[in-house]
Amino acid sequence: MPEGPPDLDLRPGAPARATLPDWVQTCRACQAAAPDLAALPLSAAEIVRSENYRWLERHAAHVRPFLRWARLCPAQARGEVFLMAAWSEDDAGNAEAARLLRQRALRVWGQALPDDSGGLSAALRHLDVLRRSEAWADAASAATRLQSLSLDSTSAAIVGLQHARIAAQDGACLSMALALPPPAHRPHVAHLQRPIRPAKRSWVRRLLRR
Repeated sequence: MPEGPPDLDLRPGAPARATLPDWVQTCRACQAAAPDLAALPLSAAEIVRSENYRWLERHAAHVRPFLRWARLCPAQARGEVFLMAAWSEDDAGNAEAARLLRQRALRVWGQALPDDSGGLSAALRHLDVLRRSEAWADAASAATRLQSLSLDSTSAAIVGLQHARIAAQDGACLSMALALPPPAHRPHVAHLQRPIRPAKRSWVRRLLRR
């Protein structure tokens, strides 16, 4: 089965997205959680025994591993883990819980767009998380800043789509397919307007191997 397009926050498309529940392992004995339990530092043991960590047992089973991993992972990775937790709540149909988890990711990252060292893909994903967390003013400001840059046409199309949805205060999930022109051999029903054809292969096309 071919890989589907990712969402604008770079959540992978099907079938890879169906593996989300397997991304974090949980120790049956101590309830430590991580993608690789063997890689946890010894300092994690104290956190796992803490009352705050045990309190996470109150959360639903589908999101609990990610919230536990967020307590144990390096601080710089915590925003990524909160975003994964939001995807898990999306799958469970808990839109408000997913929105709040995106807000937690933004508190780790900061509301501002990543600087140039973060790369364009990080900035575009950050913009989508701002929109989906319903931080409308910050999202509009970020979209305007990105539109002022010299973007490849695919990235410009993504920002244009985001700008329109932010203006409409639409926090729904958006697929990359809505912004990308279809490949000549595989038209996509989402592409009803004249396609925008980039002069060079953008980071999005490299991501999708197109």
